[in-house]
Amino acid sequence: PVERFEDVRANALIIGPELPSLSDEEMASLPEEIRTDPVWTATPNIGAYYHVSPADQSTCNHLGAVMRNTTTVRNGRCDFFEPFGQTHSWRVLDADNN
Repeated sequence: PVERFEDVRANALIIGPELPSLSDEEMASLPEEIRTDPVWTATPNIGAYYHVSPADQSTCNHLGAVMRNTTTVRNGRCDFFEPFGQTHSWRVLDADNN
């Protein structure tokens, strides 16, 4: 792995109408620029899905069933091997059933 990326974590926020409301804790954990974005007040029935990547990615335990079957730990990180392109990539976030 590339040393400068060893601490990379990725979170995902999907905002839209009719999605569930974020908890107060989830909203508080977002950067101020996102919390104060006009989308939260300009759109009726706005909600979001918020997925946080785990701090410990030395296993693949954070993955759902779909990805868990296609990943292994490689060089101390959860790794996905894509056979068509023959590439490896870290799986830093997963959210089954969305």
